[in-house]
Amino acid sequence: MADKDIETKLDRLTDQITILTNQLSKQNARLAALENALAGIEADGHAMGAVSAGPDQVPEDQAILPVTSSWAGSGSFLARLAAICFILVIALVLRTLTDSGIIGAKAGSMIGTGYAALLIAIGWKLLRAGRGLGPIFPVCGALLMFSLILETHARFAAYTTVTAYTILFFTLLPLAIMGRRYQRSLFPAVGLIGAACTAFALDFPVPFFPQLAFFLLAINVVAYLQVTGRARWVQAVLYAMTITFWYLWALKLHAPMVKGIETTPEVALSWYLPMTLATVFILMGFSVYRSYQHGDALSLFDIALPTINVLWLYPACSLVVIPLVGDDTLLGYGGLALAIVHFLVAGAIFRFSRHGGPGICAYVFAGATLMVMATLAAVENILPALPLWGAVAVILSFASRACEIGGIRLTSYLLQVVATILGIGYGVLLPGTPDPMLATLAAGALAVMSAFQYTWSRQHPLACSVGFFKKVDPMDHTAILLLLTALVDGFLMLQLVAYDLLASSADPVNALLGAQSVFINLGAMGLMIYGLMKRQREILYTSIGIVVLGAFKALGYDLFKAHGVPLVLSVFSFGAVAAVGSVVFSRWSQVSHRLGQH
Repeated sequence: MADKDIETKLDRLTDQITILTNQLSKQNARLAALENALAGIEADGHAMGAVSAGPDQVPEDQAILPVTSSWAGSGSFLARLAAICFILVIALVLRTLTDSGIIGAKAGSMIGTGYAALLIAIGWKLLRAGRGLGPIFPVCGALLMFSLILETHARFAAYTTVTAYTILFFTLLPLAIMGRRYQRSLFPAVGLIGAACTAFALDFPVPFFPQLAFFLLAINVVAYLQVTGRARWVQAVLYAMTITFWYLWALKLHAPMVKGIETTPEVALSWYLPMTLATVFILMGFSVYRSYQHGDALSLFDIALPTINVLWLYPACSLVVIPLVGDDTLLGYGGLALAIVHFLVAGAIFRFSRHGGPGICAYVFAGATLMVMATLAAVENILPALPLWGAVAVILSFASRACEIGGIRLTSYLLQVVATILGIGYGVLLPGTPDPMLATLAAGALAVMSAFQYTWSRQHPLACSVGFFKKVDPMDHTAILLLLTALVDGFLMLQLVAYDLLASSADPVNALLGAQSVFINLGAMGLMIYGLMKRQREILYTSIGIVVLGAFKALGYDLFKAHGVPLVLSVFSFGAVAAVGSVVFSRWSQVSHRLGQH
């Protein structure tokens, strides 16, 4: 009975192939007839070129062309559809023979693998010959190979995991090469992403993580070497899949380690850090090379890659290192060392490359990001680190002037802002800090450095031809962040001093409320006078914002929370700043009118 069923299935498949072949022959005959008719019409049109058509008549060639073009497109589609059907029929025949036991499982797997490889080879040959059916064969061959590897590994164990990874690699490699040679993004998309998805599915949910990590690293290397142009999105997708895998690996290690349970052999604790660092440094090496050679032509992914590297590397390592060692100090020092490496890489690109601007900016920003992240782990108290970050920001401003790269200057602005925000967030610059003297000095140092950097940036504007300061902020209005940071740091410093001086008073909280309002209003008053003297509209507008803040503080908060002398001083200081503001803006209007007349 089994033999009769097989014969029946083979007869049906043979009939279907015959029907498809006849239909394809008929379509080709129709297409040839239409092409001959079109050639005759074009010849008649050339012979009667002097005859003009009437106003309501349409030339015959214009009426025929769309129809012929449509039929040609249909013929091409049908040819591709027929090729896919024939490819699938042969695969189904092999599957049927294997399921029925005529061909052994292992032999059938090998034959299927050879058939898929043959399809890829045929596709390459057709592409080289310029045939329209060329793309069909490698794509179908790759998809067939992926499904075959998954099924034979899961059901028959015909291939070991290492063998399966090897076959996958030699499947994706020719597709990546063809994608680059013939500028087709479909090939790397199917080959690289398909191979990565297949590798994820092998031995799921308990793969041997080092093998899968090595395979993903190999895929990323192939993507860096072969994927170009419009197919760069494939590289970004692969990198996202790699990051996802690494976090899964880290969580598989982290969960038992925090509970004191021994890890299983599949997660391979001893392989985690070496494979992680090897992956990061290899991909970083490709990024450095691309920044050095093609710095002016970097894609958005290339520019963001160094920062993405440090953003996922540090947390992924902390998930394993902290339970393993017991604290994050060692991880912090390692992160600081790697941040210095990023700064050195940026300097080397600037020194030896003539067109590495975006790459320099990328590594400076990544280094600054990693420096902040690692410092939080390396030191028990971030208070001494805050002035260090401010000093690095000032140095980066000088560097941006030297190399005329706006991204470095923007990084310096953000670093000053982050230093102040983290100082407030960790509470080290607020009243009640354990070391008020050091906190006062740190806040004062940050205020001085931010104010100096703001003044220096206004005196040394950038002349960028590309980037943020060309497309988004050509007037460098972003530097106002430095002025605001300096004001906030100055306020924090005065608040710490007032808190210590008023600690022995009868009601220190009430006294501090009044002192805060006085500091805000005095700052607004000083800004208005300075802006009028220097005739800087930007500073005057900033002072208006501070006046509004002082109004809310004195009239909207202190009236309900403060009392006595502090409340009197709060309201009086706001009245004084309002009076000074009236005089200042009156003088400003006169000066502006006089300058307008001249």
